[in-house]
Amino acid sequence: MQQDGTEWAALLAAAQAGDSRAMARFLTQVTPLIRAVVRARGRSLPRDLHEDVV
Repeated sequence: MQQDGTEWAALLAAAQAGDSRAMARFLTQVTPLIRAVVRARGRSLPRDLHEDVV
């Protein structure tokens, strides 16, 4: 899912206001992107540590 930042910004604003569901949605949406970055740039790390970084 491609994000333009607007939805993530709204989710984070809601999370900062105490909305735990918004925080959960944000984390669910951003985790695949973070995982892909770690996979691409963490080649010097052992694979079993990738998820620890995420």
